[in-house]
Amino acid sequence: MTIKVNKLLKSILPVLENYQKVNQLLKSILPVLENYQKDLEYWRAGDDVASINYVTSGTPEFKTIEGFENYFNTVKKITGQVKDTQE
Repeated sequence: MTIKVNKLLKSILPVLENYQKVNQLLKSILPVLENYQKDLEYWRAGDDVASINYVTSGTPEFKTIEGFENYFNTVKKITGQVKDTQE
């Protein structure tokens, strides 16, 4: 019985270590996503696609404000999902 428990623990340990690494990564990613979301929210205040495209460089180029809103909502959703893993 002890041997089976030891084998089980040995097989579970890498999973737990991986979980801890992923959790730590998500913890470090969350502030980045939150800050990016705040930047997007700030840039959308002008409601002008040309201005948004002008001030962003790593963000996709937007043809319409609706395209920007879709992208913003996706970032917001992902940020919320990552935040939910930390609560």
